[in-house]
Amino acid sequence: MNPVQEINSKWHRLFDALRSAYENNQTAWDNTLNTLAMQYLRRLLVDVPLRRSHIEVLLSWRKAFGPRSLAKRALPSEQFEQLVEQGPEGANLKPQQLAQLLLHPVDLDWLAETIDERLPDVWLDEYSQPIEDLVPESVFEHYRIGPPILPAERSWAETSSGLSSSVVPAYVPSAPAASGQTQYPAPRLLRWLSPNQQEQAVLNLTGVEKYPDDRTVTLKFLANDEPSTQLAHQPVKLGGIEATIDAQGQAVFLLGELRKLPGPMLELQVGTSGQIWTPMQKTQAEQ
Repeated sequence: MNPVQEINSKWHRLFDALRSAYENNQTAWDNTLNTLAMQYLRRLLVDVPLRRSHIEVLLSWRKAFGPRSLAKRALPSEQFEQLVEQGPEGANLKPQQLAQLLLHPVDLDWLAETIDERLPDVWLDEYSQPIEDLVPESVFEHYRIGPPILPAERSWAETSSGLSSSVVPAYVPSAPAASGQTQYPAPRLLRWLSPNQQEQAVLNLTGVEKYPDDRTVTLKFLANDEPSTQLAHQPVKLGGIEATIDAQGQAVFLLGELRKLPGPMLELQVGTSGQIWTPMQKTQAEQ
């Protein structure tokens, strides 16, 4: 095996494992890949072109195998903080957590943006290294399924929030797809973090433009990746629109009401005191 074949072989082993975990919707992981995966994660979080290629592969898998749940964080909040401030080694990532993070495009973008804003010392050496092709493009081409990623989908891969506009998309009746083609909406997620950083709220707006005003969307509240039932019966305001959190830690809103908002739908208030939760990603309106 020549040096080029050996380099390609190790990356094919890594992506074979990632694809298997994605396709089977689980995080079984070959522990012998940990060192390589940690090296890859470090570069992925500081190298925009590399991250874009990686996320395009994940988007193509989404088309081929269906979506994984993006409503849950790949890691607990404290581990995210450790990863940002101490690097992957300092976060004590378990093999399954490492796999889950590499399969979670929203969290990869959020981590990369946070690292870029804070520039912790542990990442400075990584930033000082010249950008080089850690993974040959031929590997990404091999694992990318189907046609090239559409511009609308690529724009999501290049922003943390996945929103291409500052308001909830208007209703657009679906046009018939061309023969033999399937149309896939670009993922759109909004997230907020509670003041104590122990809970988060997630609103999935993927594909809502195909739903009329009388349809609803659900704001989910999570704590440690589980429904935040301790918030049950608490009032909540999303962009000033009122609702009540149910016993499953969810609040329901009419799309028609959200579409009437005059500006960015980002302010979330929770509880009788109206605590304001912090948006976890930036929209174009904030940048």
